[in-house]
Amino acid sequence: MRPGDLVKFMVARIGTPKGAIGLVLKVHPGGNDVDDMIDVQICNAQQRTVRRLERDIEVINASR
Repeated sequence: MRPGDLVKFMVARIGTPKGAIGLVLKVHPGGNDVDDMIDVQICNAQQRTVRRLERDIEVINASR
């Protein structure tokens, strides 16, 4: 996963419903046993940015 990828949220959390779509802005690498943290801008009326674990989102369309 890298900046520019279009992603879908697979798990509902506070402020992001399951199935919401967003754009990856930044990837914060995790340690040896820790998932990466991903900054995602949600594509809705509010244009909010949230930070989620890589395992909670799925790439819909990868950037080239």
